This record gives sequence, C-alpha cells and structure tokens, in this order.
Amino acid sequence: MSLSSHIATQIYSNFAFAPTAEQKKLIDALAEYLTSGDESAVFLINGYAGTGKTTVIGALVRTLRQMELPCVLMAPTGRAAKVMSRYAGADAYTIHKTIYRERTAGGAEGSKFDLNFNKSNDTLYLIDEASMLTGRAASLSGDGSAFGTGDLIEDMFDYIRLGRNNKVILVGDQAQLPPVGYDYSPALSPEYMAKYGTVWNFTLSEVVRQQSDSGILYNATEIRGMIEAGFADIPQFSVDFPDVVRLDGRELIDEIDSCYGRYGQSETAIITRSNKRANHYNQGVRRTILDYDEEIGSGDMLMVVKNNYHYVERDPNAKMDFIANGDIARVHRIYKTREKYGFHFAYAELEFPDYDDYSLECWLLLDVLHSDAPSLSREQQSRLFLAVEQDYAEIKQKGKRYKAVLGDEFYSALQVKFAYAITCHKAQGGQWSAIFLDVMLFGDELMTLELLRWLYTAVTRATERLYLVNYDERFFVENE
Repeated sequence: MSLSSHIATQIYSNFAFAPTAEQKKLIDALAEYLTSGDESAVFLINGYAGTGKTTVIGALVRTLRQMELPCVLMAPTGRAAKVMSRYAGADAYTIHKTIYRERTAGGAEGSKFDLNFNKSNDTLYLIDEASMLTGRAASLSGDGSAFGTGDLIEDMFDYIRLGRNNKVILVGDQAQLPPVGYDYSPALSPEYMAKYGTVWNFTLSEVVRQQSDSGILYNATEIRGMIEAGFADIPQFSVDFPDVVRLDGRELIDEIDSCYGRYGQSETAIITRSNKRANHYNQGVRRTILDYDEEIGSGDMLMVVKNNYHYVERDPNAKMDFIANGDIARVHRIYKTREKYGFHFAYAELEFPDYDDYSLECWLLLDVLHSDAPSLSREQQSRLFLAVEQDYAEIKQKGKRYKAVLGDEFYSALQVKFAYAITCHKAQGGQWSAIFLDVMLFGDELMTLELLRWLYTAVTRATERLYLVNYDERFFVENE
C-alpha cells in the first residue's frame, strides 16, 4: 500500500460515520497532496455549511497525530481558533500569534511586529476561516502598519516557507462575507493564490445526510444556492424545523432570557447590521433582562473594537500577543472610574473566554460603549492624543514625547462595546448556540448579493437555535 493510500485509509478510520462520495474524493485528494513532492503547492478547501468540512479536517488532524506527523492549526481570530480547537481535538492559535513576534531593532519600518522565526520542517499548516484573510492587514486588524509588511497572506506564506517541505491547507466558505474592501475572498481564490504555487482546489457542496434535518442548514443552503446563481432576491425561509423560530419584538425579551438560562450569555448573541442597532439592543438587554443600572459592571460581556498592544506586552504569561479587534471579554470587577482629558474611563479586571479565561487589569475607554461609530473617531483620537501630550510637555524631543504618549495608560485604554448584540462582520469566524438575527431590510431597500452573503454568514453562526426577529411576510414560505 502506498503512503497516500495509507493516509487515506487512516482518515477513513477516524470518521464517526461513513463518508459521502464527495468527502471520499476530498480525502483521497488530501492524502495525495500530503505525499506530493511539490513544496510550493497549496490546497484550498471551499466547504459550504453542513457539508462536513470540519468532520474531514478533524479526521485528518487525528490521523496526523496518530502517525506523529507535525501539524499547526491556525485561524484569523481567537474565537475562530477556539472553534477549530474544539472540532479538531487539538490546540489552534491565531495566525498573528503564530507568525509574528514583537519587533526588534531593524524590523520593517512602521511595524510593531516582525515575522517570527520558523524552524519547522515537513509540517502541515491548516488555516480555518480563510474567507476572512486578506492581503491588507488593515482589514483584519484596523492597524495595517503594525504587522510585518502589512500583507497578511504574504507574511503567512513567507513564515511557513522559512521551513522546508511545509504544506498549506486553507479551509473556508466562499459564500460568507469577504474581507472588508473586497468583493471576493482572496485566500479561497485559485486565481489569487496561484502566485504562491500550484493550487489544489476542492469544493464541498453536498449537505451530509446527518445534517439534513437541521433548519439552520436547510435555510443556509437555500441562501447559498441563490448566491451561487447570482439571484439577488428575498429568500424564502422555512420555519418548519424546531431549530428555526420566527419571532416578533413582543416575544424577544422572554426568548433572550430563556436562551441565557439554557445556553449562557457567552453562547447567545444578537446579530444586526449596524452599530446603532447593536447599541439599541445592548442597552435593552442590560436594562430589561440583566437589570443593570450602572454604566458598566461585573459580569458585563464586552467586545474589543480596536487593537490594543499596550497591556499584554507587560505580561510575560499573556496568552495573546495583543488584544485584537473582535476579542470577547467578561468584566470580572470594576475598581474605579475617572473623568480625564474630557473622556470617561474605568479601571477593570477582564477575563477573555476564548483564551482560557486569561485575565488582566486595564483602563477601559467608556465613551465608545454607546457610540454609533465602530470605535473612537479620528477627531476624538486626535483630541485625546493632544490632551495627553500636554502631560509630557517636559520631554522636548518630539519622537520621545510621541512614544511616551503611546505608552500612556489612558491613551492606551481599551476601546470596547457591549457584546450582547454585534454586527455580522464582528461575528464572523465565531459560533454561538443561539443567534437572534435582527431584521435586515429596511423600508424599500432592495436585496443584493452582498446582503445575501451577510444573511448566509449570520445564519451559519448559529449551531442550535436561530431566531428570525421582526422579519416580514416576504421572507417566509407561503402557508408555512
């Protein structure tokens, strides 16, 4: 038996059930790829929701571990890495934590993190949620100059190929939202990825038998079919499944409260199209369900809305290299609040569920909590900088004064919003047991392919229960 056949047989043996014909083709192709001699080859797996791509990857990872073949698992965000760790049965890390290290003298100009050293050879690098990856780091981090060359995909391949005979498999879903600023997902595009070598490309499109009774996947598949056909019209949801529920505003509070009790706050999320509507929901949840009167308090769930490099670099035991835009945190304790420089701050202890409840103490910038903007505006950021700079007026050298301001604990305060309701871009890469999906069309707004991708991405964030909140009759099958 050839090595390729042996690997394929081992992957089959790690399936909990018989693989479909399509999955068998993928497994055979993966085994052939892993034993090929082409060091420049890259394997793209485009797997739609419910097609079993995570099952295949989980079986592949177990096989490699049994054969003692090295494998590195990566994902774009902390939550996506946690999801990957769960289904693969092995530790996964963020791409940034794996491929970058804090800058040393002589690094790329303007960069805070340089490419890390990689001494791994004959290693498979598996990257999940590849639809989120872009050549422009700004799309992921909001701070493109902070990492390497500013091109995440390029840096990732440069890092991987510092070693010899390393393989790369990119896994994702082309029907999901592409990165901000793109109308496609470059890391899943054979044409785009051809510059990195020979492209092996496989699409899983058949929903597996075990998933056929899922209303979430049934509706997601219907939406995906419209996207593939380029048919920009209002989809017809079927609610003839126990896991898909049509809901109006009068029932919303009771159902959210019920899901908090059944799944927990960290496993329940509201997804909406704008920060303004997310703010409205967040205020309602805190006031009506959680009975919080204070501006922020212990137990509050927060989402980071701007990268922060200040706090973890002081902690040698930190489980992240920086606090990333999109990371989820839970408030453990509020120590004090303070008005300073015309802004409102709180000193708090936070826990990060997606990083094994890693905790740290930091200043929070509370002005962002209720803002309809994604984070502090440029004008506000400039105003804060100039106000803090006055405290360092005794430093005459401009460069040193600038560095002092950047290291100031108030200027470096963590920018956060409440995380009970979030936008779809913030939710991408994560999964929740229960998703409350806010109405998506307003007034005479027309459906577009971009909105269908938004809807598909939002629907597929739910694993157990999907609530369609305030959707009108146009969205439902007649006589449903």
